[in-house]
Amino acid sequence: MTPPLLFWLVIAVVVPVGVVTVVVLAVLNCASVVLFAQRARQLVSEFTLTAETARTVGDICLRLDGLPLAIELAAARSKVLSPAMLLERLDYRLSLLVGGTRDLPARQRTLRSTIAWSYELLTPPEQRLLRALAVFAGGCTLDAAEAVCADAPPTGQSVLDGLTSLVNKNLLRADRSSVTQTRFAFLETIHEFALEQLQANSEADSVGARHAAHYLAVAEQDELANMQGSPAHVQWLERMKHEQDNFRTALRWAAAHGAAEVELRLAAALSSFWMMAGYAREGLLRLNEGLARSSAAPSRARAKALLSAAYMAILQGDCDAGQRLVAEAQPLVPESAEWYLRGLLLHTRAFLARNTCFLPAITGYTKGRPGTSPQAAEGESNAEGADGACPGDGRRFWFDRGRKRRQSGG
Repeated sequence: MTPPLLFWLVIAVVVPVGVVTVVVLAVLNCASVVLFAQRARQLVSEFTLTAETARTVGDICLRLDGLPLAIELAAARSKVLSPAMLLERLDYRLSLLVGGTRDLPARQRTLRSTIAWSYELLTPPEQRLLRALAVFAGGCTLDAAEAVCADAPPTGQSVLDGLTSLVNKNLLRADRSSVTQTRFAFLETIHEFALEQLQANSEADSVGARHAAHYLAVAEQDELANMQGSPAHVQWLERMKHEQDNFRTALRWAAAHGAAEVELRLAAALSSFWMMAGYAREGLLRLNEGLARSSAAPSRARAKALLSAAYMAILQGDCDAGQRLVAEAQPLVPESAEWYLRGLLLHTRAFLARNTCFLPAITGYTKGRPGTSPQAAEGESNAEGADGACPGDGRRFWFDRGRKRRQSGG
């Protein structure tokens, strides 16, 4: 049975939505803001909510997930901290929110001790599952939890059984708003505690490795699905947006642990998403950082990352950087390279030529290549030219090979 205190802890008070844009009157009438003001006024009689402080208190309540205990403990800091100062310090909420009233049981006098008490009521396998779930940023799907936490559920139970148990005990939320996938996520206060426990039990590296491997597989699967016109394109883009924080977490893990191939492969696999979703600047930065750290990475991973970085540099108007990156990738993509990588090279060279409107941008990369002439290079790029436009985009190779591959089932 769920302990009454635990139930009381995680059933959130209504919090203001979109505090920045909501009218002040609505914030003043929000239950969580009213609770904060009542508790603060008990300690500081002159505490009042103005138009400015009401918005700040609303932000505090949002950051605290609307948890009554967290709001009361935050209000207890009003003796020495203004609402603005309190908001600045909420990145370390478990250390900040201490000192409840003396008539409360000891376990309720700090937010950490309250969550810890609930955690200690779990079985050891449930505790292990909760810790493993802390690796996810922004929640996860059932498939992701099963891939990353496969060794964590209670003996004889599936990951789904373990997730259900944590949801029933109010330590995990199940968001069923999507018609295709339920997402599981912690409240931020509980997530912070679970992450502390993951690190304290020396499990962060192993769980992080499984997390990075899973999201690398997610990013690389069906690489052609990201092309506009594919029936699955819209669903693919929406799914990738949901997992963006997990991709970032996986990239940070790979960078911190010297996993050069994982970092380059993941960054390159995300390049189309970054461009289509408006994150080309971030994508180029991450690709350049990964390339700088991983000069000894396998040639395929490095070539794909170089070409992805070149495309994004050109897209942002830096054709000089694009030319340099394509030139570095050229020796890593021989004539015998797989169709996808070969197509990516031709497509990127053609994109560079189209943006520079200068044919030598293509022919320059063929110098020293046996049996290749400027005319042949122009043919490879599917030059249009009839209407005076720049050399063509060269995508015929890309799509023809992809179509043949799909038709053959290869």
